[in-house]
Amino acid sequence: HASARLATADSQGGLPALLQAFGAPAPAILAERVATPAPTERRAPPFQQARLDAMFGEDRQVQGEILALFVAETRDRLAGIAHALRYARTASARVLEQEIFDSSTALGLVQLRHLSGAAVHASFNNDIEAQRRLHADLLVALEVLSSAVTQLQQPQLYEDRRRDTESQR
Repeated sequence: HASARLATADSQGGLPALLQAFGAPAPAILAERVATPAPTERRAPPFQQARLDAMFGEDRQVQGEILALFVAETRDRLAGIAHALRYARTASARVLEQEIFDSSTALGLVQLRHLSGAAVHASFNNDIEAQRRLHADLLVALEVLSSAVTQLQQPQLYEDRRRDTESQR
């Protein structure tokens, strides 16, 4: 059913529709959503679950560990980007943005892929202000992913505790 959502969203409005189909806000409205508290409704995760299942099996713990590693590495890359942008080193920032783009593409992280790709493009255009805005958007998107990773792992942790309790009986 994910491929049906993808096809429908792609035919209805391109990338912004694709982002919304997978629960990721478009970059233009990202800052607005940060300022507004999220409703308690359940949203689609910022990753393609089917892709993670295909790559790592349906073990949510393994998937969570892989994504947690991605989050940690991306935090380091974003710190490097901030440092590079502080000193107007757009090429140095571009290398790190490209690494985020490549990793998020491989893992099916649509929102991060889109934002990092836009940052790489801004770097090629020497648009440091756009890079700074996109860096801020990347930080927000990474926090959204980090929260989703925690949610992904919690059902597995609950299941592990239940099994441990049953085995002790």
